[in-house]
Amino acid sequence: MKRQLLFISLYKSAFPGVAKYISRLGGSFEEAKDVFQDALIVYFEKTAIQSSAFNNDTAYLVGIAKNLWLKRYRQSTQNLPITEIDLALHEPEEHPSSHRLMHF
Repeated sequence: MKRQLLFISLYKSAFPGVAKYISRLGGSFEEAKDVFQDALIVYFEKTAIQSSAFNNDTAYLVGIAKNLWLKRYRQSTQNLPITEIDLALHEPEEHPSSHRLMHF
């Protein structure tokens, strides 16, 4: 029962901030829920190792969620398809005239 109350408390205190942070970086609500679930798992694994009693450490949980999101965000932006990258291949290159160059 104590663990269930802690889950509810953590969701109420930490999830809105995590969802807002992920939204600002272009993530969806579903992604925010996934990242928060992963952060909860990491949080409980780490706190179980450190002590037998779970603490309500919202800042630690939010930090875990932010790190997980940044890792996921970096991985997704590195794997963009080439069609989404604006290469501007069709724009003519500007060549400085030799006359202006000699003037300088």
